Amino acid sequence: LRCGAVPAFVCRHFPGVRVDVVEPDAEVVRAGRDFFSLHFDEEAWEDLTPSGRTARIYKPAAPGRFRVWSGVPVWRFLECCSRDTFVAVLGDLPKDGGAAEGMHGLMLKTIKGLLPRTGGVIALAVNDGAALKAAAATMALPVNDGMFGPEAVRVACNPLEEAEEDDSSGGASGSGGSSGGGGGDDDEGPPAAKRAKLVPGRPPPTPPTPPTNQAPFHGVARGGGVIIARPGGLHLDHFTPAAWEALVVSKLCKGALATGGFPLPFAVESAAHAPNGAGDRVMHISFCATADEDEDDGAAVPE
Repeated sequence: LRCGAVPAFVCRHFPGVRVDVVEPDAEVVRAGRDFFSLHFDEEAWEDLTPSGRTARIYKPAAPGRFRVWSGVPVWRFLECCSRDTFVAVLGDLPKDGGAAEGMHGLMLKTIKGLLPRTGGVIALAVNDGAALKAAAATMALPVNDGMFGPEAVRVACNPLEEAEEDDSSGGASGSGGSSGGGGGDDDEGPPAAKRAKLVPGRPPPTPPTPPTNQAPFHGVARGGGVIIARPGGLHLDHFTPAAWEALVVSKLCKGALATGGFPLPFAVESAAHAPNGAGDRVMHISFCATADEDEDDGAAVPE
């Protein structure tokens, strides 16, 4: 999560939910506080001792506020967390630690390990089609390998974007620069990645390769999309306009979770499988602005 609209939305409308944000760039944190009037408490990583960091992680933030951990790479923050710390991980696929020295798959496995064994959800945006396929294929590896399994991982893309061309091998394993948007710098990666290069005669580790019977994620958009992973499995029915109305609008705007009947700024317009033989692994989902009721004549007009 970035320290912007999403965590602010969650804190405002789900007052019982705790939100922690990891932002490596302290300047981004300052901009969010100084120019966007966001209500959060900053935790400067380098100002805390190791024991102090652990204690703060498991201490709830103040009501109505989210907490931003600044000046720390994502992988280092993850090292301090244990299973059941979070019920959801949302935002951009972390780049620090990248695919260099095979740490890409390790980071995804670590992120999965933060969730409860039988629940939770992960939604990570990737702005490159090749990187998106590589990360999705890694997350779809079997549960025995520490991942979610093929039935629990789906990719959502904008149907208006051009599809990524598949390479001749048809595979989607992560290698080289196929990480979350780019390769990791050696100076920014985890210490384990650097140590691996110093072992004489031992090749550096590589990301896990999907089994040959695992269908690749063909048909993702060239500009990327969002990987969604849920241990209980995912299907297109979870993302249709009807599901949006039943699971989101009815509960947030009309049901017990409603806080003043606030309107949602957008809605799901359409949801369908990618039309290229990719099965149900890649979905095309589009959004539209919600309609407000015109005060003069009661007509619904777009925002």
